[in-house]
Amino acid sequence: MEYNKKSAKLEATLTLASHDLEAFLKKENLIVNSLDKALVDETEFSSIEKIINSNFFFYTEPIGDQPNWVSSFKIDGHQILLNGNIEVYLSCNLIEPLTKINVQFSLLMDYFPEQQNKITFIQKRKKTTLNFTSTNQNQPIELF
Repeated sequence: MEYNKKSAKLEATLTLASHDLEAFLKKENLIVNSLDKALVDETEFSSIEKIINSNFFFYTEPIGDQPNWVSSFKIDGHQILLNGNIEVYLSCNLIEPLTKINVQFSLLMDYFPEQQNKITFIQKRKKTTLNFTSTNQNQPIELF
């Protein structure tokens, strides 16, 4: 994940085991097609985007009279890799100035109780990595 100053967007790449994501989406009755076909079907694509946004998002605490902000990611693209993984390219607008955001990353944790998610945030050539588990799904991250 990285902040793109030029576009004022947070950009992220999710890398997932495509068979795990497909099994989860089918169990939740969000897709009926294979994952590669679901990603080009308008209705199923929308369902995938919604499930990502409900399980991978950023938010702020209210400050003074400013309400909290919650990210809304758009899937900009995807690539199914030969190793069985899928990369999903995401972006969302980011209001400024923010110095800290909270991250929730619970994707696939309901389906796979031992699931661990990891996020690496890159800023000014410095990497910060956070690990998420079913008992630790929310964490703060310092920005800029």
